[in-house]
Amino acid sequence: MKKNCLITLSSVGVVAGCITGTAAFLHQAMANRYFHYGMTGLIADTLKRCLNRHVPVAVLVAWLLAVLSAVFVLVLRRTPGRPEERSAEKQENLRTALIAIGCLAPAIVLAWTANSYIYHLFPEKFYVASILTNILIVVLAASLGFVLKGVDWQKLVDGAGARISGSAAVAVLVLLAILNAAATIAGNARSPEGPNIVLIAVDTLRADHLSCYGYERNTSPEIDSLAGEGVLFLRCLSHIPATTPSFATIFTSKKPVSHGVLDNSYVGFALDSRHLTLAEVLKNHGYETAAFVSGYTLKSDANLAQGFDVYNDDLDGGERKAESVNADALQWLEQRKDSRFFLFLHYFDPHGRYEAPSPYSEMFPCTNDGPRTVRMPIYQGYEGITAPSFYIAQYDGEIRYADHHVGQVIERLKQLNIADETLVIFTSDHGEGLDERIWWFDHGCFVYEEQIRVPLILWYPEVLARTNVEQAVTLADVFPTILDVVGIDPPDGLEGRSLVPAASGRDGEGGTVFCEGARGSPRRNPGMVEGIPGKQFAAKAGNWKLMRTAMATGLQWELFDIEKDPRELNNLAGKGIPVEEELREELTGYIEEYRSSRYYLRATEGALKRKADGPAGKREEDRILRSIGYAR
Repeated sequence: MKKNCLITLSSVGVVAGCITGTAAFLHQAMANRYFHYGMTGLIADTLKRCLNRHVPVAVLVAWLLAVLSAVFVLVLRRTPGRPEERSAEKQENLRTALIAIGCLAPAIVLAWTANSYIYHLFPEKFYVASILTNILIVVLAASLGFVLKGVDWQKLVDGAGARISGSAAVAVLVLLAILNAAATIAGNARSPEGPNIVLIAVDTLRADHLSCYGYERNTSPEIDSLAGEGVLFLRCLSHIPATTPSFATIFTSKKPVSHGVLDNSYVGFALDSRHLTLAEVLKNHGYETAAFVSGYTLKSDANLAQGFDVYNDDLDGGERKAESVNADALQWLEQRKDSRFFLFLHYFDPHGRYEAPSPYSEMFPCTNDGPRTVRMPIYQGYEGITAPSFYIAQYDGEIRYADHHVGQVIERLKQLNIADETLVIFTSDHGEGLDERIWWFDHGCFVYEEQIRVPLILWYPEVLARTNVEQAVTLADVFPTILDVVGIDPPDGLEGRSLVPAASGRDGEGGTVFCEGARGSPRRNPGMVEGIPGKQFAAKAGNWKLMRTAMATGLQWELFDIEKDPRELNNLAGKGIPVEEELREELTGYIEEYRSSRYYLRATEGALKRKADGPAGKREEDRILRSIGYAR
């Protein structure tokens, strides 16, 4: 009898685990649209992971409930009253408990799954559908409870019932084993034929402060070596000078208005799971995937971890140094040298506050001459130092420090004898304003060249010949380029294009590129409209760039010939240049489409709130944000 009881309890746990595991699998697969994209490898991996996680937990819960039930029965046996009264009371309480366990718990799971699924299927609008679904679930749960009342529960503990339950448990376990085996075979059958992929991004790195882009200081010997053997894109643009949305663009090949991350994660923006990421596509084709990030705006709550087997965001406060990133990443790399992998490395160091360790902090000379740094973020300032030359020297020192650690990665690839079969992509999320404008040593609001022009290098000497590419490209092109090199057909919906033809000299000039600021800020630009409605926009075609800024007094337009005026000092707007009207029409149409998009409407309707776990959590978040310049 005890043995049969064990089998019965285990079977209940296995069945419950299969149900909850399948529900979790369906929720995740549908939320991430794996069925829509035909991601069979991810479907198999997700099913296996959900079943293996939920079944053991459910069995343990079944045993815990059995222990609690035993205690409950013992208490009932000590209840005063006649035996027949105690027996009737016990049966009634056991019946109620079983109905609660068998009816209410599944209803809660179903309600949670349905609500999550409806949200991802119909973002932020179909609250009525969610309410109706919950009503339906309650009705079904009540009906189930009514049926369960007629069950003779005593038969569940006799020998025959236990034997039936035992047979059912064996059948379910066999089915579970088959599902796990199928998922394992499906996963192991995927053997990528393309190269390894290492995506390296140095945060807040403007292209014109690298030696390979013509900078007079030797800030980047290791990066220059990559450029000297690879494909150097001379005019790569970020669609937005903010970290979370820019990396969302890299991982989805979509502009911010398309992927919905209109600003950094600390103000509540996160990537919608419905968007397919680069890591998910590569994982679906058998790549092992890992990310090692170093900044607060790339924490996993930004939901950029989709598709990564490992997403290491172990930060000390708001950031960590490149040395810490490499310590973890290179260890992971050595363990995967015989596999095909996608490794994403993120170095936060050039982001303010500029604090490169010695000797990098003393590597570049500076003076106390020149104008005073009057308008700059408080967190950037060093007491008693107001000369811009000092801060620029520190920024360059941070670049040289990050460059050293980029070189360590390339050297380790060579030591492991896998450099020849590895595609390396080097880039940045955005640049940095230094002493060009009225607000110094910061980024985010403006779309001037110093904030949106970033480096882009492809290094794969076995396949891609050394060359410089003049045509304009964007960070949205990284995703399709990687897929082209490794031989994977791109999924539908990508807005970028493969740069392999351009690297081979077979592609012409691209179309108009649209860029935007993260948000308006009167603190940085007096008179600018505050927040998302005050975003600065730009349209760039060839050498011409038109900018639109929402000011309290009306719209401000700026037109620049970037080839003749790379520092954007001579505003040609309103001077009758024909290209202005063409770009204004394109940019106005794009902004109208932008302002009617669901993500913009959700942001301006106030649906986004700062994430914090109560007052203490909010204080800690504010402290971290102040330390990296994202809050005053």
